[in-house]
Amino acid sequence: GWGGLACGAAQGAAPGRRDLEPHGAQRGTAVTLTLRGADLGGGATIRSTLPASFAPLTPKEGGLSYLVEVRPDAPVGLYPIRVETPDGLSNILLFSVGVFPEVAEEEPVDYSNDSPEKAQAVPVPATINGALRGADQDFYRFVAKAGQRLVLEVEARRAGSAVDPLLRVFDANRREIAVNDDARGIGVDSRLDVTFPADGEYYVALHDSKFSSQAQNFYRLKIGTFAYAEGLFPLGWRKGESVEVEMFGGNLAAPVKVRPALTAAGFALISVPGAEPGALPFPFAVGELPEVLEPVETLAPATVVNGRIARPAEVDRYKLAVKPGEQWFVELERASLGTSRLYGVVTVYDEQGKKLGAAGIKRTFETPVSDDERAKIQAAADATKGLIALLK
Repeated sequence: GWGGLACGAAQGAAPGRRDLEPHGAQRGTAVTLTLRGADLGGGATIRSTLPASFAPLTPKEGGLSYLVEVRPDAPVGLYPIRVETPDGLSNILLFSVGVFPEVAEEEPVDYSNDSPEKAQAVPVPATINGALRGADQDFYRFVAKAGQRLVLEVEARRAGSAVDPLLRVFDANRREIAVNDDARGIGVDSRLDVTFPADGEYYVALHDSKFSSQAQNFYRLKIGTFAYAEGLFPLGWRKGESVEVEMFGGNLAAPVKVRPALTAAGFALISVPGAEPGALPFPFAVGELPEVLEPVETLAPATVVNGRIARPAEVDRYKLAVKPGEQWFVELERASLGTSRLYGVVTVYDEQGKKLGAAGIKRTFETPVSDDERAKIQAAADATKGLIALLK
C-alpha cells in the first residue's frame, strides 16, 4: 500500500512535479531527494511504496527536499513517488532502487564527457546517473580484465525518461566491440552483455538513438554482474489463481520457473528467482477474466488466451461461437505488457473464409511502439455458426 509522510498542509492548486533528483539510489543507503515542480509549497505529504524513510529538509527554491534512507532489503525495482496536498495529488514519478554504488555524471559548464578523450572514469560495479543534453553523447571509461563478463544496461524509458538509448562499447584503441539499440525484454532501453578480450581500459558511449532533444532526458547506466532474462511466458494470469511462469533467455544457463502471487488485479512483478539482483523485474499482467494457455480450439466468451508465435510465418487460429447480431471485441495485448516483441495482426473471418475485419500496423524497430492493436468486430447477420480469429 501507499506510505505517507505528513509535513504540513500546502494551499493552492494541485501540485505538479516535473522532475526529481536523483532518479534512484543503492539500497541500504541514504540520499537527498529533491522534487521540483509547480505548487510545491512548504508542506506536503509524500505518497510512495518505496521501502524507505523520508525526513523533510530545508526546502530548495522551486522544490522540496527529503533525506531518504532506503532499506537494505528493498527489492530492486521502480517505485512511484507522488506529492499530496489538500488540493490534490501530483503526477507520478519513478524512483529506482539498485544494488550497485551510485555515481553522478560530472558535466559542469566547463567540462563535457562527449568524447573518449574526456570520458569520465567510473568504478565497476556502478550505477551512473546522467542526462543527455540535446544532441549529446556521454562517454565513460572503466577497467576490465581479460575474460571478465559484465552487463551494461540502461534504465531510461522504463523509468519515465523520454530518451531512447543506444549503447556502444570500445576498447582502448577506440575500436567498437559491442553495440545495442533496443534489447530484448526491456522495450527501447539498451543492454550489452560483454566478455572482455584483454586487461585494460574500455569506453562505453551512450546517446539517444536519434540524437533528439528531450525535456525528460535522464538515464541510469548500470555496469556490473547480474542475472537477467529476456522474456517470460505466459505474460499474465487471473487474479487469485496459480500459474507457473517460465523465464528464459538473457544470461540464464537454462529457463527458470516461478509461481508469482496474484493477489490483486493490475501487475505483479517477477524477478529471476535465486539470482544475483540487478535487473529490474518483469511486469506480469493480473486480470479478472478466465485465462487459458494455447493450444485451444474454441474460445469461450470473455476469455484470455496466452499464446506465442514460435517460428516465422506461424499463424494461431481460434474459433469463436457467435450468434447473429452479437458484438464482439477481439484484443491483442503484447507491447503494453513490456516484454513481448511481437508485431501482431488480428484478422477475423466467417465460417466460409470471408474476411470481416482486421487490425494491425507494420512497423520497423526504429518506430515508437503505439498502443495495442484492437479489432472491433460486429458479427454479420448471416453468421450462424462461428468466426475464426487469426493471430499472427
